[in-house]
Amino acid sequence: LRLLVAEDNRANQMVIDTLLRQAGIIPVIVPDGKAAVLAWEDEDWDLILMDIQMPEMDGPTATSIIRRREIERDQPRTPILALTANAMDHQLAEYRFAGMDGLIAKPINVEKLLSAISQAVKANGRAKRA
Repeated sequence: LRLLVAEDNRANQMVIDTLLRQAGIIPVIVPDGKAAVLAWEDEDWDLILMDIQMPEMDGPTATSIIRRREIERDQPRTPILALTANAMDHQLAEYRFAGMDGLIAKPINVEKLLSAISQAVKANGRAKRA
């Protein structure tokens, strides 16, 4: 599973990396939305976990750029899940408007994390397993 994580907080990076590695997933972690867009340009990802508030470029902006470029290039849609403590209904609506497919709330619950990853990847048909 090719999983990209955009997260600026070092402690959160370590937590998500540890949780995913325990599940057999080795993520690539970048520190902001700008780096996420560049990583998306360079690789084919099964899923992106995108923090919302980051320096350089926030998650919704990065997601919007990726979505626009997918359309321009006629590329398949990469599932993008918001990874945030800001998980109220009106915020989720904003994330979906930016092109995100769902949300994983912080603090992270490992069962919900793995379930969301599995559902997003299966729904998109991009990977054989999650």
